[in-house]
Amino acid sequence: MAASGTEHHRNIQFTGNTSDLVEGTVFTVTKKELEQADAYEPAGYKRVLARLRSGMNAWVYVSISQ
Repeated sequence: MAASGTEHHRNIQFTGNTSDLVEGTVFTVTKKELEQADAYEPAGYKRVLARLRSGMNAWVYVSISQ
């Protein structure tokens, strides 16, 4: 919250339903930028590699505190 300045953030929840999807953009980032993103995420989240509907792989952050 300190970094973003907002108290609430939008999160999604995995349903297992193939008709559920999230639209977004995949960015190419450097190792340093990825490390900065890791430092930004608060406790309770981890970075995992996900296969996207497009067939691409991308890093995403998921909640581990559920």
